[in-house]
Amino acid sequence: QAQLGSTLAGISQEQLHAIAKALLAARNVVYLGFRQNRNFAAYLRWQLLQVLPTAQQCLPGAGETLGEYLALVGRQDMVVLFALRRSVPLARRFAEQARAQGAQVLVITDGLSEVPPATWLLRAQAESDSAFDNHASLMMLCHLISSHTLALAGQAGRRQLAEIEVAHDRLGEM
Repeated sequence: QAQLGSTLAGISQEQLHAIAKALLAARNVVYLGFRQNRNFAAYLRWQLLQVLPTAQQCLPGAGETLGEYLALVGRQDMVVLFALRRSVPLARRFAEQARAQGAQVLVITDGLSEVPPATWLLRAQAESDSAFDNHASLMMLCHLISSHTLALAGQAGRRQLAEIEVAHDRLGEM
């Protein structure tokens, strides 16, 4: 409870609104994370895939380099970097370069990580007494970002969700 409260106390409604607005306006959104961070980047991408009308990738893909993507990142793009403890330095360098090229950068980290320059910085408390970090506040943060983005997307976002359900029915996936 303390971690959830501390995480929430560090995030304003204005920040969430600005992040959701930027996600919806971006030409391209790239999600980046190495090690455990990759899982959170992929999770948030999956959540927002259902709402955002933009291209989205979780980087790097198998056999790909970050340079292949950095060359494409510019002013109309957004980078979402997950950089919880023990993040690799390459992630920081990618975010720094993307910011220098004009992209908006959202960094999601914990209290232990050194962070790159960012448009927005969100800290999720993940410390634990066990050998494993506690990611409850990080998942809550992903939920808040997704929920605010869907709310701001309005009818267009709900229409996209409905179209996804129709596609599921056509394919017999569910």
